[in-house]
Amino acid sequence: MEEHEEKCTVVLKGGTDIADSKLVFSVDSKFIAGCSGSEVKVWSLASGQCVQRLKGHKGRITAIALHPANPYQLYSTCQSGFIKKWDFMDGVELASWKTSSPCLAILPTKQSTLYALTGIVSKPSSALVSVELSGNESSITKIHHGILPKDNAVAISCQELFVAAVTPGTLVIHTLQSKNETPHVVQLKHQVKNISKSGEFCCVSTHPKEMCIATGMKDGKIILWWFCVTERKITAIKPMHWHSLRVNDISFTALGTNFLSGGHECVLVRWQHNSSERSYLPRLGSPITRITTSNDNTLYALCHADNSIQIISQDFKVIQVMQGLTLVQGLDHTGLILDPKSGSIVMNGRPGHLQFYNLETDTQLFNLDIVCQNYISPENLRRPLIYTEVSRSAFSPDGEWLATVEERIDRKTTPEIRLKFWKFNTSKQQFVLNTSVASPHELSVTDFTMRPALDLQAVSTSVDGRFKLWSLVDDTDIYRKRQRWSCESVGFYRDCTPSKATYSSDGSILAVAFDTSLTLWDPDTNQLCEALSHPSKITHLAAGVESTAHLLICGTSQNIYAWNLLSCSVHWCLDIKPQNIVVNPSTEVLAVFTQDLKLKVLHAETSDVVFEQDAISPGPVTSALFVLGKANTSGPLSWMGSSKLYYLDTNQELFTLEYQNDEDLESNPTKKLKQDLPETTLSQILKGKAHKSLVTNEEDFEATRVGTISSQFLSEMLSTPAHVLPAVTTLCLPFLSELMVRSKSHVKHDDEEDEEEEEEMEVDSDDGEMEVAMVTKSEVKPVVSRDQSSAYHELNPQMFHAFR
Repeated sequence: MEEHEEKCTVVLKGGTDIADSKLVFSVDSKFIAGCSGSEVKVWSLASGQCVQRLKGHKGRITAIALHPANPYQLYSTCQSGFIKKWDFMDGVELASWKTSSPCLAILPTKQSTLYALTGIVSKPSSALVSVELSGNESSITKIHHGILPKDNAVAISCQELFVAAVTPGTLVIHTLQSKNETPHVVQLKHQVKNISKSGEFCCVSTHPKEMCIATGMKDGKIILWWFCVTERKITAIKPMHWHSLRVNDISFTALGTNFLSGGHECVLVRWQHNSSERSYLPRLGSPITRITTSNDNTLYALCHADNSIQIISQDFKVIQVMQGLTLVQGLDHTGLILDPKSGSIVMNGRPGHLQFYNLETDTQLFNLDIVCQNYISPENLRRPLIYTEVSRSAFSPDGEWLATVEERIDRKTTPEIRLKFWKFNTSKQQFVLNTSVASPHELSVTDFTMRPALDLQAVSTSVDGRFKLWSLVDDTDIYRKRQRWSCESVGFYRDCTPSKATYSSDGSILAVAFDTSLTLWDPDTNQLCEALSHPSKITHLAAGVESTAHLLICGTSQNIYAWNLLSCSVHWCLDIKPQNIVVNPSTEVLAVFTQDLKLKVLHAETSDVVFEQDAISPGPVTSALFVLGKANTSGPLSWMGSSKLYYLDTNQELFTLEYQNDEDLESNPTKKLKQDLPETTLSQILKGKAHKSLVTNEEDFEATRVGTISSQFLSEMLSTPAHVLPAVTTLCLPFLSELMVRSKSHVKHDDEEDEEEEEEMEVDSDDGEMEVAMVTKSEVKPVVSRDQSSAYHELNPQMFHAFR
């Protein structure tokens, strides 16, 4: 085994929750920033792409907030107890402070003090504190305990007069210290019980112009509280109700005329602040967890429970969607599957969907709706609905066919099972349903895979004790020419239950695991060839590739076996407790993820350990696969060959292994966001950029000059003092002539004259008197006459002195 493990590192590639905390709009509403694991991502609202990554935190970032005095600066805090200040437009870290406790939310003020919630996310409560930042040090003063541990459980008022926070049953108002007053805490508990049945708070928000507080309740009510700072008491209360489930978040618009609310109904509700009028945006696809409004009142940013961000316009139109790795509710069924056509990873997404995920950009390509059912929110969160889920899926070797198994098993009614085959439509560039089989098995399907070579074939195994072979048959009639999938044959072995099935790499042998027996079948005739016994139940099954194609890897709860299919004997056996086994298609190794969170890479022929890594993920690995990429020819990861290993844990986070140096090289350099904006005519003029350097021929160069003013002419005109400029009528003609389209016959002639102008310009000065001799540019003859162009020569000599 190579002694290079210390040079490799576990890299988080996807699955970070981008919708678990409040987002932040830039001051011009062109960008939006949000937390993503241990970094802050900045997205462009024009393209939806991530244009900036702020890296520096060691732990997961829990909250971000703009500096109230400088909207170009941003605060971030993480679970490791650091608070950092960034210039997020330039991607530069400005300052960092270490706190004694991790912060879950931060509320910066215009002074050096900020307010925060300290605690741990997994615990049911946190503490409201004030943090004094001075130099590189910070000091914390506790204010109140028992606050809900999330970033929307605390808010600061306009003019920074008080901080409002909520516990499960109390609204806490902490008045801030001024010259003539001392801090004071007001707790409102008894008033809540008279308004809300549950009396439990979920979130809080403050009005940007008035001393008004909005709280969302567990029973779906929204309560508006008007607070008098001088008297330190509530002067008015107004309850409002529409939501049937708890209110997840509330956000006021910048002017305060409206506020928005959202919850598990997947509906955005916009309320008028001074009336009960409201409007709705329904069917958003997933419960709303956070709401943020832009400074110009034109955009709303919605965070959803499926790890997506939707940007909504003021007229309730979806204008942009930023989708991360969709978090699956419950267990992951299909695991990681590689799409041979797009090279993306396919796995469960929204209920009844498959998501296609791009590893390079950390974005979701699209969702494929398998079950064609709308998402329905439950009536009671304690009794969630049972949805039809995609339990198994597989691709054909060329990616032309996709097979899916969908199930709905509530253990009260008859199980609903459906097998579907999808054909990729080249013209539509999407998968189209070809065959749908109702009840392919009597009970739940345990495994499904497609034949890797030879004729198209698929196999499914079920708890009903049967496995079925599916093949493509001709279904042509007088109306159309088509093919469909049909059950070719059915197999079983004694009274055992099949759990796993796989084909050999050449497709000539079908292996099906029945409890403790490994059975080998001829897939063309469905005849049993051999039965191999194990001491315990088989939980994993994988076939060797290339020179190890004669081997079949079996995993039990205690051991890993390699069977030689030629001799039907055990080739080797290791005492390893596997959690997951995956074979590298480009080399002769297999990756084994153990139950104690270790990775062991074994040579399939000799069982030698060629690589080992500890602490590969926070949780057990549920699925893994190799993806073809750039070749690793040397170093500790050479066993990957031309593939790269990716694996998913129970927290639905996607990891891979990389060199430490490689990670540093792949990290994005610091860049300014304005460099990602498209170049405009005005920006090119002011920067003095020449269009000619961006094109390769004269015709393209002339095309770029249309409507573009000479940067030299404009800079001279703008830099000249106003009191020495000639009349506007004199400058108008040359200004307009710069905008005119020139004919091709004058292009080369004008360029030669431009060079002569610089050589023939002479400026003589004697006792403050100046004489300027200048060769002017050729007139645009089709538009400007010689009489008109004479005014261009009669410019004030003082103007040219100022230009120089």
